[in-house]
Amino acid sequence: LKTLERVLSKAGLGSRVEARRWVAAGRVTVNGRVIRDPDAWIDMQRDKVRFDDEPLKRRAPVYILLYKPTGYITTYRDPQKRPTVYDLLKDVGTFVSPVGRLDLDTSGLLLLTNDNQLAERITNPDSHVPKTYLVKSSKRLSDEQL
Repeated sequence: LKTLERVLSKAGLGSRVEARRWVAAGRVTVNGRVIRDPDAWIDMQRDKVRFDDEPLKRRAPVYILLYKPTGYITTYRDPQKRPTVYDLLKDVGTFVSPVGRLDLDTSGLLLLTNDNQLAERITNPDSHVPKTYLVKSSKRLSDEQL
């Protein structure tokens, strides 16, 4: 079970914030009824969800490896109008989500995908997927600082 906003986002249509707006605007039906509650629970095995009267379809998986430079954040939209990684992605054709986060002042390789099963497997601590980070510092750091 997932919330309706999450179902729409995971289908690659857009961010969860956008999905909330679409639901509130009455653009989404579940089992033939307009649903205006983005937090409604959906069972994709049982429920028929439509967006703008089109059924949700599984989209082809997209995997993007992006070198995120410093000065960009890994959110879809920023109220402070800072640059986001989405400013670096044009014409992807589907909504992709970052797998993990890199801070504003951090640069590095970032995976973005619409393959939610892969993203969950990589980010869920129960999966024990090893990750390696290289940290460069202008001064020697103590073990406690590390």
